[in-house]
Amino acid sequence: MATPGAASRHTVYGRNLPGGAPADGLAGPDGRPLEKLAVSIQAPADPAAAAPAVETLIRPAEAGIPTFTYRLQSPAGWSNGVRLALAGSAAAPVAAEQEPNDALDKAQALTLPAQVLGRFSPTNDRDWYTFTAKKGEQLWFEVTSQRFGLPTDPSLVVQFMPLDAKGQPAVDDKGKPVPVQEVVQADDQKRAGVDMANELDPRRRIDISDPALLFTAPQDGTYRLLVRDLYASAQGHPRFFYLLTARPAQPDFALLAFVPRPNAEQPTVYAGGAALRKGGSIPVEVIAMRREGFTGEIRLSADALPAGVTAPPAVIAPWTDTTTLVLSAAADAAPAVAAINVTGKAAVNGAEVARPARTLEVMQKPAEGNNKPPARVVAQLAVAVRDDVPSAPASVVAGTPGTPIRMARGGKITVPVKVARAGDFAGALQLTPVGLAPQMTAQPLAVEAGATDKTLDIELTPEAPSGAFTFVLRGEPVVKYTRSPEVAARAEADKARGAVVMTESQAALQAAQAAAQAAVQAQQQAQNLLNTATQQRDAANTALQQAQAAMKTADTQAAQLKTAAEGAAAKSKAAADAVAAAAAGADEAAEQAAATAAAQAKAEADAAQVASDNAAKAAADQAAVVKTATETLATMEKAKADAEAALKTATEANAAATAAATKAQQELTDATQFKQRADQQAAQVAQLMAPKDVKFLLASTPVAVEIVPSPFALTVPALTVKAGAKDPVALPLKAVREFGFADAVTFDLLPAEGVNGVAFGENGNTLAAGADQGNLLFRADAATKPGDHAFKLRARYKFNNKDLFTDLPLPVTVTPADPPAAK
Repeated sequence: MATPGAASRHTVYGRNLPGGAPADGLAGPDGRPLEKLAVSIQAPADPAAAAPAVETLIRPAEAGIPTFTYRLQSPAGWSNGVRLALAGSAAAPVAAEQEPNDALDKAQALTLPAQVLGRFSPTNDRDWYTFTAKKGEQLWFEVTSQRFGLPTDPSLVVQFMPLDAKGQPAVDDKGKPVPVQEVVQADDQKRAGVDMANELDPRRRIDISDPALLFTAPQDGTYRLLVRDLYASAQGHPRFFYLLTARPAQPDFALLAFVPRPNAEQPTVYAGGAALRKGGSIPVEVIAMRREGFTGEIRLSADALPAGVTAPPAVIAPWTDTTTLVLSAAADAAPAVAAINVTGKAAVNGAEVARPARTLEVMQKPAEGNNKPPARVVAQLAVAVRDDVPSAPASVVAGTPGTPIRMARGGKITVPVKVARAGDFAGALQLTPVGLAPQMTAQPLAVEAGATDKTLDIELTPEAPSGAFTFVLRGEPVVKYTRSPEVAARAEADKARGAVVMTESQAALQAAQAAAQAAVQAQQQAQNLLNTATQQRDAANTALQQAQAAMKTADTQAAQLKTAAEGAAAKSKAAADAVAAAAAGADEAAEQAAATAAAQAKAEADAAQVASDNAAKAAADQAAVVKTATETLATMEKAKADAEAALKTATEANAAATAAATKAQQELTDATQFKQRADQQAAQVAQLMAPKDVKFLLASTPVAVEIVPSPFALTVPALTVKAGAKDPVALPLKAVREFGFADAVTFDLLPAEGVNGVAFGENGNTLAAGADQGNLLFRADAATKPGDHAFKLRARYKFNNKDLFTDLPLPVTVTPADPPAAK
């Protein structure tokens, strides 16, 4: 035994211990002497989260005891593992029993919290302890011995010791000792795996012979505690030790997970792990070993699942110790083997804690089917997805995964159920709800042959507990079993694949041939476009050359005419000058002749200038024609280059399409041969299969349910009422109705202890039908005791044709009545 998080000294016994000394007087089972060695062992800090010491045999009842494994390292290697229990703390280490404490006057005084390591030795040993407690103080008492693997059956008795003012046993007025009052006693603990509704199969219960109790002190004073072995008259030995725990409760829990048997008609318990068919599911039962008064809900999840395997969350409700976690494999899940983790989370003392589930494994089948098989705790839960068996013939989805079904006490729950059938399974099946809350009634769901959609109706009685939980539907349909189904499946798959491949190959060949034909046409079209582009380029080039020649001629003519115009202009000017000279000489005939010559010269000059201007314009126009021809030629050159590139692409595409068509033709030939072989093999395998009827274990997805106390939520403020007041006081109510509830609610006032006189006013105790708010009327008699009092409102109503009530706290402050008027 070791203290969590601390290093402690221990003595190990064995052989070949490095530095070991002879253990005088001690020998092994073979009679050979043993050695001993003092070592320091560091214990893990968190007892609840410590990995179980699975190297040694751990029986199911021992799974809740926190342990760890110690190995000694030596030059020869590591030793075998030794299991050590974790107990105590740094603040309150484990103390040793102080003998003699068999007599009442020798009882060992305990200062709480305390843990004491004692022994049931010798025969008829009785160990007494004393402690003090205040009225109302809650303490947890527990004895651990049987769960250490010992053949003991401890019991606990708590007695109150009346003492006088001097701390001596009290006597009455006649001097006789006041009798000791037995307060409580405990023997075996409540069996894990048993809930208020029913018990697990007796072969899967976990019986714990160690006693435990949550003790509430009825009064201040000194108490004494008796620890004894119910087998004490027949046995007693130093190795029969026990650990007594006495302290304020430290609520916690441990989890055990196992796979139930697959067939109810088989009397033996399934000894394997979780073997999943594709498209199927396997239930994993989880048992909560609640400790030290823990009553909260536990939320379960699984991780490290193989690909394609899912496990929706499940909940262990406060009113039970068990639930079912369902592992489901997708229809296309790959074969796999994995060790998964199941974890439970819960709120403990206001903080969330996580606890790993230990796994139970049946070591062998019992001699008779009704006997409990020997089992042990193992390190991990193994899960396998198999492909050597047929896929699951059906799967069941119950409810809406991820969405809890909410309903109030007394209501009716309707659960949609969808059955997905696989293969040729179309038979009828019956689904039984497993894990319903107490006071919930539901008949097994009959699913007719071929049906896929059904609904399960569950009636909630008024006494149904509130809270969240999950349940599943289980069935065992009869299906056809085929020997070596993986061979047939592979043959059929090859056959189907051969048909698909051949169809695809035929389509691919047709597409390739069409593509090749289109590529030939595209290449021809590209060649035609190139030819046209070449012709247009050549025409544009000719047009440019012609335009350039014409422009050269026009430029020459323009230059010549410009020179002629300039000469004519000079002649005209000379003629004009001659006219002026003749006029100056007063020779009228000469002047007339000069004028005539000047007019003729000017006309010739004007005509020459016009001809020059026209030639210049013609030259400019021809230059514009050359520019346009140049741009056209550039456009035609680009068009030709584009056509050449398009032809190159079309030529390459034609070559590729031709190659693809050749390849597609070869693939069609190969596919045809493959299909022929696959068809022949499938026909041969089909002749070898011999189907037979077998039962198949079927579990639905978990259905999450939340039961609320009532179909409405009331907001009730505190009430202040004056004693003796003439008018009643109105208490406003606000109601949030759910589940279609619209009836009236009638209220009763449950009196507070020691207080009288507070009552409803006339017609003031009803919330009208359909109303979401209203007023309750209260009055207090003049003699009502003033002060703050804790009353309760009892809301009575009818829901789902059932009479129900819900109690609500009502803080009431009564103020003093007015003093009597002076006479």
